[in-house]
Amino acid sequence: MTVVADTLSGKRIFLVGFHDNECEALLNEGIDCGAWIRDPHKGEKPFDAGVETHMHSDVRDVKLNSPAGIFLPHDLRDHILFNYFDMFRRHFTRNYLLEFSVLRSWNALDNVFHIAANFFYDVLLRQRITTVVFSNFPHEGSLIILYGLSKAMGLEVLICHQSPFPERFWIMKEIEDYGVFKTVNGCNQTIPLADAPEEPFYMKSNIKRELRIKYRKKLGKECLKFLFKLLAFTFIWNPKSLARSNVRINCASDQYKLISESAHNMSDFNRNEKFIYFPLSLQPEMTTDTIGLRFGDQLLALEELSAVLPEGMLIYAKENPKQTYHMRGESFYRRLNAMPNVRYLPADVPSFDLIKHSQCVAPVTGTAGWEALLMEKPVIHFGVTWYHDLPGVHQWQGAETLATALLFTPDRAKLAAAFDRLSRKSYTGMVDRGYAPLLAEYDPTHMARKTAASIVLALKETRQDAAAAPG
Repeated sequence: MTVVADTLSGKRIFLVGFHDNECEALLNEGIDCGAWIRDPHKGEKPFDAGVETHMHSDVRDVKLNSPAGIFLPHDLRDHILFNYFDMFRRHFTRNYLLEFSVLRSWNALDNVFHIAANFFYDVLLRQRITTVVFSNFPHEGSLIILYGLSKAMGLEVLICHQSPFPERFWIMKEIEDYGVFKTVNGCNQTIPLADAPEEPFYMKSNIKRELRIKYRKKLGKECLKFLFKLLAFTFIWNPKSLARSNVRINCASDQYKLISESAHNMSDFNRNEKFIYFPLSLQPEMTTDTIGLRFGDQLLALEELSAVLPEGMLIYAKENPKQTYHMRGESFYRRLNAMPNVRYLPADVPSFDLIKHSQCVAPVTGTAGWEALLMEKPVIHFGVTWYHDLPGVHQWQGAETLATALLFTPDRAKLAAAFDRLSRKSYTGMVDRGYAPLLAEYDPTHMARKTAASIVLALKETRQDAAAAPG
């Protein structure tokens, strides 16, 4: 069971990714902070924590020097290489591509992996860190290495993550506990269960128009930089500059082309078909690249589901409204087209319509699963997700998972009782300012104090085995 201790004594903490006001609030709560990866928020007053501080962007992109004479013991090195290199590859190349940088070879990826691993190992030892607290799931650059290394060294880990409910967030002590929450108590306050799903606030604006403007500016900027380099003959003393610009223009061009504007390989939606609804997630994105686990490769999930689909049933894979041609290259479609029972739908097909007419909804981790439960449909998920323990939800284990899901009988009373238990596991506060629109009023300083108090509450929770029964 979990009990709450009355002290933080003996815990030396490494804060990862928090904004300035959040770090200040946590220090005011009395934590002993040994190091901080600072994630500054635009317009926020800088805060000097008085501890070893590294900028989030520098750590994310491994703009670091390998510490002299510090190397991981071979058992730790082999462990994180085996268990986390694939996720690191996703996260690190994500940022390089989005920033239009160039990796010259596979060797460069190996080098930055080891530089980051040795850097984190040095900080953890030198600062005598006992506890690493993440402001979100590690999902950018090298932070997944820090998570894996901390777990392998037996350090305490706390991961915070925003919930879709106002002023509530989740805390867990390992990625796999997301949706189970056996490692924490929560605030023990319930959240009302909605009668029906609502379109997420981040989907209500004119997404196409906003993205088109954003990526048009980015593409124009890269084209102007390329022209300037030509006119200034910068390639004479910097031969690689034009090559980098060419990569950046190609990447910006891919981002500018929204998948939702293309008829490439798209099918029509037939409500009379028997089908599983598979909502494709935006990539790159934490919801697939971290908590999707091995199914960060979404086509792998589709392939496994396609292979066990009953005769006469289809999979409708709907594209994400925010997805661009970035991560939807020619090889994606060659692999997708090899699945004869999968139909690729455009992003403008209404998701709620697909849920309503489906036999089952099968996201990797996404919100469509929660919406399906509210619409009394069974759910299969492939990674880890916050609604994992609710009735009607099945984590993919193979053909038997699909068979079990299709036999599901909805029960609103059971769902309400399970959601009541789940909501009590959340904590009060907010770790992602992007969710501020859910609140009528938002004061970042006041919210940081609430969040810090909840994190400290979780830090004081201590796991203890239940007392042995008498006799």
